[in-house]
Amino acid sequence: MAIACACPPATVCADDFIRSDVNQDGTIGLADAFSLIDAFTFPTSITCWDAADVNDDGFINIGDPVYLLYWMFSPSGPPLLPPTSCGADLTPDALDCDEYSPCP
Repeated sequence: MAIACACPPATVCADDFIRSDVNQDGTIGLADAFSLIDAFTFPTSITCWDAADVNDDGFINIGDPVYLLYWMFSPSGPPLLPPTSCGADLTPDALDCDEYSPCP
């Protein structure tokens, strides 16, 4: 199941966010993986789809929580940029970030 949101296709959205911080608490952790899995049932719980696109493939699907859990429990390296500080998504896709409170 893939979920796509607002930005027009093939555009770069300049909203700042922290990739993988799905629950918007300013950190990346296990709660983010659970929030992402929960979003498959309740998609309105996500206000920043770019943050939920953990593997930065332009889609929200089961690959995102799997990638996040793999990153958390193995030495494979960080998620794609921006990983741990506020920044914009430089990858063109149809995902948007309507609200992300940890970034100004």
